[in-house]
Amino acid sequence: MCHASDGGFTFCTDGTAIVHTDSEGNLLWSNALQLDPGYENHWYSISTTFDGGYLIAGTWALETRSHTAQCSGSNSFYRYRHGWLRRYDSDGVELWNITLDPGGNNEIEFYSGRQLSEGGYIVSGYYNDIDGGTGINGYIVQYAPETGIAEWEESTEGTLSLMSWPNPASGPVQISLTGPEGLYSLSVYDVSGRLVREYPEVPLGGAAALVWDGLSGSGASLPAGVYIAELHAVEGSVTTLLMRL
Repeated sequence: MCHASDGGFTFCTDGTAIVHTDSEGNLLWSNALQLDPGYENHWYSISTTFDGGYLIAGTWALETRSHTAQCSGSNSFYRYRHGWLRRYDSDGVELWNITLDPGGNNEIEFYSGRQLSEGGYIVSGYYNDIDGGTGINGYIVQYAPETGIAEWEESTEGTLSLMSWPNPASGPVQISLTGPEGLYSLSVYDVSGRLVREYPEVPLGGAAALVWDGLSGSGASLPAGVYIAELHAVEGSVTTLLMRL
């Protein structure tokens, strides 16, 4: 449940509808969530956006028995979980939604989502690496403004900004950079603060992009986890999170 901009309250009901009441709990409107039919849907977080709308984070799951289990009468099930993020206006009308597919038999759940003051959205949750056998890992994902993944909006001239796509990723990541004309450096750190990759000379004069191949400076493949990319300039620095699967 969240406190709405008009003083009322907005919440979801068992993953099927978004409901808005006044401050005394009287129903003002209720809209069905446009969910994937046949799947088990869960919402874990609802928050307000700066325009009076709402952001909902959750997951959908498909529980199915393998063909072998069906023939043998076994109760062995496979459960597929995908994280989803949904954006609504102040009247509960869906504006867009995105789903993060972990691939294979792996699982992803979104537990919390927020709109960022600088634009875009950030969500947190867990990634269960079933195929790779590394178990459950926490993660944070940042999404570009308004359409979720894959949208890049150039910042105003003279502003430093940094964004990555795809994120999370199991392969190469494109890092988009914006800044006034000059020579910059880009560093990639692991969560302990250890420098793992450095691009010492990155020329900028507006928008540019480079590709991080997921390797360290010595050419070694880096393990799955959260990394921090930092763009350095004389006037300051900006960072973004990178999630390797």
